[in-house]
Amino acid sequence: MDLHADTTTNDRPTLLRQLAAGCHRRRRMVVAAWVVAVIAVSAIAGAAAGEFDNEFELPGSESQEAFDLLEESGFEHRMPRVHIEGSREPVVAPQPEPELVAR
Repeated sequence: MDLHADTTTNDRPTLLRQLAAGCHRRRRMVVAAWVVAVIAVSAIAGAAAGEFDNEFELPGSESQEAFDLLEESGFEHRMPRVHIEGSREPVVAPQPEPELVAR
């Protein structure tokens, strides 16, 4: 008994076998088409993408309330910022001696 025998009654190759055979015969063209497709999709995605947005809000959450409280207390102004050459955002550096704020 041959385990690899084709059990179909039709001797015509299936559509998938024809596609596989065609891709195998033209494998260099298929690889080149995939490379072109990946580059094209990447270019389209890059052109269609907007700017990155680091601003977000979570209305009604405890995190948003804490963030708002920090902004109201002037947290941004108490921490010195150091700009590192080549970076887009300043780095927040802790103060050498933190000040105690009485409330």
